[in-house]
Amino acid sequence: LPNKARLRHLAEATHKINEREDEGAGEAETRLEGAERLIYALRQGRNVGGLVPVSTVVQNVYANLNEMAGGGKKIPGIPTGLVDLDKNILGLNNGELIIIAARPGMGKTSIALNIALHGGKNTDKSVAMFSLEMSREQLVSRLLACEGLVESQKLLTGELSTEEWKRIATAAQIISRTDIRIDDNSTLTVADMNAQCRRLSNLGLVVIDYL
Repeated sequence: LPNKARLRHLAEATHKINEREDEGAGEAETRLEGAERLIYALRQGRNVGGLVPVSTVVQNVYANLNEMAGGGKKIPGIPTGLVDLDKNILGLNNGELIIIAARPGMGKTSIALNIALHGGKNTDKSVAMFSLEMSREQLVSRLLACEGLVESQKLLTGELSTEEWKRIATAAQIISRTDIRIDDNSTLTVADMNAQCRRLSNLGLVVIDYL
């Protein structure tokens, strides 16, 4: 947006925040959440509410269609790495809530980690991972095992062959080049997650283990 338009939208957002403050409705956390949403919308180049001419929306849709047709992207969303799945759901797209459901011990965390790693490696987007059960170190150990094609158990004991050490070292370099962020605070609330995600300017995917 042009600078003057951004300033105008910022003034509108400030006015809305002040209005809610004057009304005194809701708890402090709720008001803070609302204020963050307004500022986040501005950072994303979106209006703070209001009616938008359909002609403007048509231009946006046409631009996206043109990019797809030009061969720039095979699917509109972030690829999961599972080719058949991507063909059916067209990747992981903005605004979608996708739940991986299965019985305990069936590998829900493993598939979520694989998808997060694939997204981090194959896009320039940030991937936020919130783990309410496992520590950062446990998650990264599993990422290393996955990328290095080494049994997870061996990373717990350190009993690795020379070749496996090499693969883990290479995996560590590859994973370190991604923009995957991990929070293992088990007391996180939805508002906490929202606040952290809004601070990432290039967020592409959020993984929560578990819901």
